[in-house]
Amino acid sequence: MCGMIVGAAVYNSIFHFQVNQLTTIRSELLTQIGQQEEEIKSLSKYKNKQTIIRTLQLFILDDPDTPIDTHSENELKRKIKTDLDGLIGRDIYKINSDAILTQKLLKNKTYQDSRGQEYNVQIRTMLANDGILQIWIDAKAKTDRP
Repeated sequence: MCGMIVGAAVYNSIFHFQVNQLTTIRSELLTQIGQQEEEIKSLSKYKNKQTIIRTLQLFILDDPDTPIDTHSENELKRKIKTDLDGLIGRDIYKINSDAILTQKLLKNKTYQDSRGQEYNVQIRTMLANDGILQIWIDAKAKTDRP
């Protein structure tokens, strides 16, 4: 009888681990699909303009002490990209003034993920090349310390 209970508990834990892995992979794939669809729309809209920012590519650099899980990272990227969509369609050679404004707007801005965890973000580096604006963003989990 005890063997059946222990076996069921082990099977249940393995099952939940696999479901968690599938959920994480699904979240990553849905994010990639959304990014690819946006990129297709943008590329077709600006296909004849070589000096225009057509896509944004975000890289989240998290704090090694408090790493960000994949689901939260994808959600942060989606929210930040929504805030920065105004840069798409801008001339690459005139991005300097926009980059300074964007950096000031996102300095220590707080975003919240679906689990209620808050993250402070700020832009570390922006690089514009071949119609792609690459942005490296520092994200730190906000801790409630009295």
